[in-house]
Amino acid sequence: MPYLQNSLLLWALVASPIFAAEPFRWDWSEGETASYLLLQTTIIDMNAASAGGGATTTRQATLIDWSVDSFGANGATIIRQQPTRVVVNIFEPLGNKFRYDTDQEDQPFGPASAQASNLRAKVSAPFMMNMLPTGKVTGVRLSRDLTSAYKQLSVSETAAERVEQSARQLSVEFPEDPIEVGESWSRTDELTVPEMGVMQLTTTYTYEGLQSTDDRECDAFTLTNKVESFEPTAPYDVAVKTRDSTGELLFDRELGRIHRLELDQNLDIQINIKTPKGNKPVTGTITQNYDLRVLTEGQDPDLIALVETEE
Repeated sequence: MPYLQNSLLLWALVASPIFAAEPFRWDWSEGETASYLLLQTTIIDMNAASAGGGATTTRQATLIDWSVDSFGANGATIIRQQPTRVVVNIFEPLGNKFRYDTDQEDQPFGPASAQASNLRAKVSAPFMMNMLPTGKVTGVRLSRDLTSAYKQLSVSETAAERVEQSARQLSVEFPEDPIEVGESWSRTDELTVPEMGVMQLTTTYTYEGLQSTDDRECDAFTLTNKVESFEPTAPYDVAVKTRDSTGELLFDRELGRIHRLELDQNLDIQINIKTPKGNKPVTGTITQNYDLRVLTEGQDPDLIALVETEE
């Protein structure tokens, strides 16, 4: 018996490294593809004191194909991202409404035409994203048409910077080392709030363990966001802070990619506009919801129905 016990102990000591927890990694193979549905809801609710205010709700549904283009240095995968269809619905105060579908033949006129042109450019011009096995996005490469489309928006950051910001938000970068249940890690990104400024946003992930969903066994993570600092670039005083920004990530470890990512971001805005009659205070909130989910082969969601409701 002592011999048997010693043998079992020796086997356990030798075998334990084999069964040790492995670090989380994205795993792409040559020619691999994946299709995602991205639902975005943004509610901007501003109040200009005596001038009143109102909420503008934008709901957007996007179909996105990811495909492996090639492999680069340091184990990086060059992924081709191609939005294939976008449907957007905008509900403005006083009942005004605008809906656009990149599949429709007729094009809107007036101010809406610029936004429609931008959406059409996105579905006709893919971009390349460099991703390390940890999930870190190290750069993007845009086509000339997509770069031109972003220039029409008159944003302060470059087109590549804006696309890379979006790519990082809809991804996850894992630590180099294995993660145990209950452990957390953080990353800080620099994000631009259009026409307001640049903020340092810290996202903290906590590993919650395995979760079964859609007939898949996924690893679940909770996440929270916090604005660390905000540097205004607007010609007026503006302050931004977060409240109750939370989300959930489901990572399919077997396939090595995101199964679903949901994120609710809530920002409080304080603006002081200088006028000849003194400062004009404007307060408000920006509420954003992101829902990225993988699609099974042949799945064809009804994008128009998904963006139709204002709630």
